[in-house]
Amino acid sequence: MRDLAPRLLWLAEQAGLRPDVLKVSVKPEARERWIDQRVEKGLDVLFSNPALVETGLDYMEFSQAS
Repeated sequence: MRDLAPRLLWLAEQAGLRPDVLKVSVKPEARERWIDQRVEKGLDVLFSNPALVETGLDYMEFSQAS
């Protein structure tokens, strides 16, 4: 399997966005705080494996406005 995260980060940065990747190394109990800290610093895009967030994290910061 190939890690696409570096390419996705590069593409988002080229579009003028501030991306990051939520990795499995961030413990489940620390994920919400990890996300909040990055949002406070201006995070625009969050890439994540869906299995890492199936515990009910709130992603309202990343919903697209209509």
